[in-house]
Amino acid sequence: MQTCRRRQQRFSFGVEAPAHLELRYPEGENGRDLRLRVVDLSASGLGFLLEADLPGLELGISIPGATLCWQERRVAMDLLVLHVTPHFAGDAVCGCLFYPASDADLVAFKALLQELAVAETTEVKITS
Repeated sequence: MQTCRRRQQRFSFGVEAPAHLELRYPEGENGRDLRLRVVDLSASGLGFLLEADLPGLELGISIPGATLCWQERRVAMDLLVLHVTPHFAGDAVCGCLFYPASDADLVAFKALLQELAVAETTEVKITS
């Protein structure tokens, strides 16, 4: 079992990210529904691109009710913000820990990570 998140395999995505995150921020009726591009995934969290300023989004803020969307998959989760880091394109990347909403969501997320690991290994073998 790995206890250090930085040692976990991280999958990064380019401009045409295959995944996006749907959430309401801030939570409640005054929030707005957002669709944000996912830039990386790991076993403990994800990073998404902020194309606009979201006031109050900072270290320690929780984001309940988010959904990771990958093709036909939808994985419900709550997020805990670990950092908001400026991005070279003038945007910012928000890194979060994720907490699956159910056991089924955890299983779906782990299956997605396994598929990414297999795909990454296959791509390396093909291009080598």
